[in-house]
Amino acid sequence: MQVIDTSTLGGAEKHTRLITKQFKKLGYEVILIFPPGPYAPEFHSLSQYGIQCIEFDFRKSFFALIRMIVIIRRLIRKHNVKYIHSHQHLADLIATIAVFGYSEVIHFSTIHLVLKDLKGSIFRKLKIFLFAFISLQRINFVFTVSNDVKKTTERYFHLRRTKVHTILNSIDFDELITSKNEIDTLRKQIDPTAQKKLLLCASVLLRHKGQEYLIESLKCIYNHNILLILLSDGCDKSYFCNLAEELGVSNKVLFAGYQKNVALWMSACDIYIHPSLFDPLPRSLLEAMFLGRPVIASNINSISEVIKHNYSGLLVEPRSPQSIADAIIKLLNSNSFSEQLSKNAQEFVKKNCSMESMAKKMISILSQGS
Repeated sequence: MQVIDTSTLGGAEKHTRLITKQFKKLGYEVILIFPPGPYAPEFHSLSQYGIQCIEFDFRKSFFALIRMIVIIRRLIRKHNVKYIHSHQHLADLIATIAVFGYSEVIHFSTIHLVLKDLKGSIFRKLKIFLFAFISLQRINFVFTVSNDVKKTTERYFHLRRTKVHTILNSIDFDELITSKNEIDTLRKQIDPTAQKKLLLCASVLLRHKGQEYLIESLKCIYNHNILLILLSDGCDKSYFCNLAEELGVSNKVLFAGYQKNVALWMSACDIYIHPSLFDPLPRSLLEAMFLGRPVIASNINSISEVIKHNYSGLLVEPRSPQSIADAIIKLLNSNSFSEQLSKNAQEFVKKNCSMESMAKKMISILSQGS
């Protein structure tokens, strides 16, 4: 059983969908429970694989949350559920309460967020911390998507190391297949002149994702024939739009909004850039690496676990428009260097970040604890 407490357009939702599909491919019967939201249709699409998808708005009230717990307990009995995999901290708490008394059920969670970097009010941070603390003490296994998240999780919640396991964030290679005709068509739509170098960032438009520094970097390289594509939506979109106007670079930025086929847009770009100030380990970065795009990313702990500077990508200082601009110029000036970075990055992802491998590693660890 998979339980997630959000259906927005974020990385945790995509991870949940992909790992759910992969468990089914490995021969497990899977039930997925999720609330309403813009990503809900993507969850429902899993029904084509024989996965039971249950949409229930357990966030709307305390009584709805209690009902959700009752529903999960009934499903455990009806389907003889062996494993419950929860995503996000409210889902962790719900599943923790629901499995109480079912000692044969193994409850595990994947941590997608570094708690120390939570945004919002003190009350919100405290509430989420309490949810996580209560749940993580009882959960059987905790999986983290990078070593950086593992260290933070162990430190914040005083968890024994044998409970927490790192399996690098992973991607579904099959979902990233695109045709040359599709790529060429999209490039013509974006740039009818076929003269521009396309820079892409596929990350939710939020300040901590660092897009403002990417936009500011355009002033340093304004004379180059480039176009920056910001591929997503988010709460800070208007801020970024206004920033581009104020800096006089709005003609260099395309706000493309949320696109379902991210792989196609990545394949059509010349350089992928991920300027995040903090990130557990961005799946979009791994997708760009797999697709053979030269990548530029912030030199933060999680990202440096998958990118070796000047070998599989370029690492730049966070919050530094000039560093981003210098890296872009370096790639634009040397096709052979860019191609070598891309080749090395692609080899790393193929070897270490497949969704099939992630699911099998999880099952192996869970089986040992059964």
